[in-house]
Amino acid sequence: MPNFIALTSAGIELLLAEELVELGATDVAPKVQSVHFSCSFETAQKICLWTRLATRILRHVVQVSGSSKEKIYDGVLGFDWHPFFTKTKVFAVEFVGTDKSIRNSQFGGQIVKDAIVDNIREETGKRPDVDKQSPDLIIQARLFKGQCNVYVDFSGPSLHQRGYRKAQGAAPLKEHLAAGIIRRSGWDGKSSFVDLFCGSGTLLIEAAMINKNRASGLTRRQFSFVKHPEFLVHKYEAIRDEAIAQEKPISADIIGFEIVGYVLDIARENIAMAGLEGDIKLAQQDAVKATVGKDVTPGWIVSNPPYGERIGDSITLLTLFKKLGFNLKSNYVNWNMSLLCTENTLLKLLKLQKDKEYKFKNGAIDILLVKYQLTEQQCEMGNVTSNGYF
Repeated sequence: MPNFIALTSAGIELLLAEELVELGATDVAPKVQSVHFSCSFETAQKICLWTRLATRILRHVVQVSGSSKEKIYDGVLGFDWHPFFTKTKVFAVEFVGTDKSIRNSQFGGQIVKDAIVDNIREETGKRPDVDKQSPDLIIQARLFKGQCNVYVDFSGPSLHQRGYRKAQGAAPLKEHLAAGIIRRSGWDGKSSFVDLFCGSGTLLIEAAMINKNRASGLTRRQFSFVKHPEFLVHKYEAIRDEAIAQEKPISADIIGFEIVGYVLDIARENIAMAGLEGDIKLAQQDAVKATVGKDVTPGWIVSNPPYGERIGDSITLLTLFKKLGFNLKSNYVNWNMSLLCTENTLLKLLKLQKDKEYKFKNGAIDILLVKYQLTEQQCEMGNVTSNGYF
């Protein structure tokens, strides 16, 4: 059974491992920013189509014991590369890792590239073209602890690119990170989902896709596995048709608030691009005043509010979080809530007891996802009347 590696962001590894098991993978082993697993070729195609948490899927083809230039060259040269080049005219090599023998990735990549070129030239008498800018196929070598493992790209361009983000706000979350945050929040996929700081709408769109059971990769034009020798069009079309048949109508209230008008317009454009018009409700409203109304049953609030590394000056943020805490305790009793932040200082102004917290990375920024249960006792809710917007 083929072996694969799924790449992702820091903090998502265990969630991705769970997702891969759900999608049919075996021998699942989380690593740093990656998960190793095994599955059939067809299951790997299904994973590419469905995964919400992986950014890339690579297929393992060669393991080289040793890290010297000679051993890596001989190990790569000895593999039968010809089947991968029957549909490939141009390729590129990525190299990850260094050691005493391979002191920079460029040198390591050159060794692997030379071995593949020599292999194909010996087999066909022709030299394949190399182009880092627009390759048909990407081959990645990963050097770690004296072993060089070589992979062939299976998924293609980053899987976080769902194709619906026409534009973005000032501090966007990548789609796979948004999906990971939603999963870590504990949302059941069925109850009400509210984002008080919806920005360009990424959390809302990912939540709606989860509720509708829509495969995240349906809008992608092509995956790299079409270049692999085992690929059969009719089998992939059957996998895709099955995914389309499993989609359901929206069955939860998915609600977003955003105070800035032009940012809300971006959210509307992205929602339309995702084909989710009518499935997500939006309102231009300040988060410190936003309420959903009594007809919306308590569910989950999942939001990425402004924090120090992002938007807003410190005085504005202090006022925002104090007022936000009052709104939450007044109008969101019995809700679950998960908020992103860089550290807990601002969240202390909410005057709420946190339940759990988890570490993630948003690009280069270390962030926390802090969870709360807004119980009646926690909120100490008085006789506060709220005005509904929906």
